[in-house]
Amino acid sequence: MAVEARRDPDTATGAIKRAAPSERDPQERVDFLRGGARPPLPLIVAYIDEHKHEFGVEPICAVLAGAGTKIAPSTYYAARSRRPSARAVRDEQVTAAITQVHQDNYGVYGIRKVHAALARDGGVASPPASARRWATGH
Repeated sequence: MAVEARRDPDTATGAIKRAAPSERDPQERVDFLRGGARPPLPLIVAYIDEHKHEFGVEPICAVLAGAGTKIAPSTYYAARSRRPSARAVRDEQVTAAITQVHQDNYGVYGIRKVHAALARDGGVASPPASARRWATGH
């Protein structure tokens, strides 16, 4: 089963022969990593927080596990008792600064101008950090 491309000396143009479709994507590998991504832990924790008073933590975890999103009750409680990470704290500060600059400029500044204004005022965040916070809903 050759996957790499190879030159064909029999053709005048020296065209590249490609592997047949059945060799590139064998049927037994079609479902490889296609189950979907697990939701982020903060989203799962927020969902449990929203419904725990009505159903309880352990039954919700059991239903989520049956739906393909496994989370142990101990994972939920550990996430609830954990302090926010340094990045999460910094992201909150950057988000507040971005929102303030955006509002101060009548909501017309894009991320490039917002970052330039933040840099003029003391360099609140790097361009990638600013862009990441902007993309998540400044």
